Amino acid sequence: MIDDGVLEQFPCDEIYGIHNWPNHSSNKVEICVGPAMAGAAFFDIEIVGEGAHAAAPHNARDPILIGCSLISQIQHIVSRNIPPLETCVISITKFNAGTAYNIIPETSHIAGTIRYFSDEIFNLIEKRLEEICSGFEISYNVKIKLSIRKVFDVLVNDENLSKAYISAAADIVGEENTNMKAPPSTGSEDFADFLKITPGAYCKLGHEGNIALHSPNFYLDPKTIAVGSAVL
Repeated sequence: MIDDGVLEQFPCDEIYGIHNWPNHSSNKVEICVGPAMAGAAFFDIEIVGEGAHAAAPHNARDPILIGCSLISQIQHIVSRNIPPLETCVISITKFNAGTAYNIIPETSHIAGTIRYFSDEIFNLIEKRLEEICSGFEISYNVKIKLSIRKVFDVLVNDENLSKAYISAAADIVGEENTNMKAPPSTGSEDFADFLKITPGAYCKLGHEGNIALHSPNFYLDPKTIAVGSAVL
């Protein structure tokens, strides 16, 4: 939408968004001033080894075994490279390989996500992933292809507009149901890309239910629609 010129076709001085939030606190409006939601990147790692019959594993350069070791090393990046007071998350979310019970495959595929709050931390993670994959190539005599792509920027709420947003919310839900000091979230949101261009703020609107977001059992409390619309 941004690339297609939506903010040029429909220019605005300020921009606001809402994310519903299942937390048992119906009508509670929270906002985190400054960096509020993490930037996100996705990565894919393809390991190309040598397949073999499962009965003769010595003839293989096993991409499953190598992948398991590689995943273990990736999990050490945050704990042994990122300063303790910084925030970063690396999660492996896919590991695919093989098609048969009796064949060690030639390739395996690993994928995951990086969540971060500064470009310096992202650059460090990117560098360590490249170094680890390069080291595994040499150690195991295989080919490893790493691809990393940024998906969302860090979402940054403007301080003054956050105050105005909470003030408007207080008129609807009551001051006692607002919070200007919500903690940052390591979740990510493409609204961040709009805030890089137009100043604004993004809040959380609480509602009934406790099933986590992005679950097939998620419950959307319909009462939040009227509340959120009124706040806007």
